[in-house]
Amino acid sequence: MYATFEIDPKKHKSELKSIKKLYKNSFPLEEREPWYLLKHGLKIVGISKIPYNKTYTTMLGIKNVGDPSKVLGFAIIVYIIPSNFCFGNYIAIEPEYRNKGLGSIFVNEIKKYFIELAKKFDAEKPIGFFYEIDKHDLCRYGIKDREQIFARYRFYNRLNQKKIDVPYFQPALRSWLPKVPMYLMFGPIEERKFFSKEEILRIYANIYAVIYHKSERSLKKLFRRLNVVDLPNRIDLLSLDSIVQLK
Repeated sequence: MYATFEIDPKKHKSELKSIKKLYKNSFPLEEREPWYLLKHGLKIVGISKIPYNKTYTTMLGIKNVGDPSKVLGFAIIVYIIPSNFCFGNYIAIEPEYRNKGLGSIFVNEIKKYFIELAKKFDAEKPIGFFYEIDKHDLCRYGIKDREQIFARYRFYNRLNQKKIDVPYFQPALRSWLPKVPMYLMFGPIEERKFFSKEEILRIYANIYAVIYHKSERSLKKLFRRLNVVDLPNRIDLLSLDSIVQLK
């Protein structure tokens, strides 16, 4: 039996040490925010000059009730309250617990957590979760790396996570690093088949402004680079097996 809990930086110092190690081992440098910034941003509710930037940022951990001394995985989630969705900044499971169903359990527990959290803010139930996964040219990888990539894709596909069929990249997190091409994924809380153009532009504006601190001026330039200004009125959600044949 597993238990999900909210990480408190003051109370869970030993848990944070193991999470920091898992964080560094699970994500490449170009995709990692500096650790001190992640810690600083935990459990903050704030309102900025941008009306939709009222957010609640938290880190959730998961443990085995029979052995609560070890954190088995973590997730850093940003709840953008007025726009009614969550952004999964980072989610990782300890390697020895992968492919054993724990990831699915954790994702479902995260959904339940944020449905209850929305009630505390007198907000509507979140429409779902957005998050990024690597966009790989699979032909460039050897058999072992390709299988790891396929395993990750299959995991998200089993959870009914959908790809938004619009160009997307993660901005450079440090001045000397490049931007990273990504798929923007969506995990619905209730079934959904598409977004409107207006919804996608608002979601993109939220993510790039709140998560990556882009100004309104830089957002216009970024949208032109992504070529999302002339989107169709309906953007369908695609399964991952429509992108690559999953074995």
